[in-house]
Amino acid sequence: MVKNLKLRVSDLSEEQVKMIQDAAQKTWSTIAADVYELCDGRPSQSEVIEFILDADRIAMYGCQEAQDLLHKMSWAQQKKLMKTLTQNWV
Repeated sequence: MVKNLKLRVSDLSEEQVKMIQDAAQKTWSTIAADVYELCDGRPSQSEVIEFILDADRIAMYGCQEAQDLLHKMSWAQQKKLMKTLTQNWV
């Protein structure tokens, strides 16, 4: 199945961004301790983003609708959004 990867960060409504942010925050709250242990201390922002987005963790720990929106975006657009949303998390 070919996914539609045309959704861009600029296409998201404020409500959609908030939903993704909330889902990402829930995901990070769930996995943070394990990530800190795996990274032998403080992970980089790019590691945090990778762990949050990897393996559909947002759907598992956050919100399926947020995951569905992210799946409509390219990896570059997902990282761009998450870089903004996770600025002060580590």
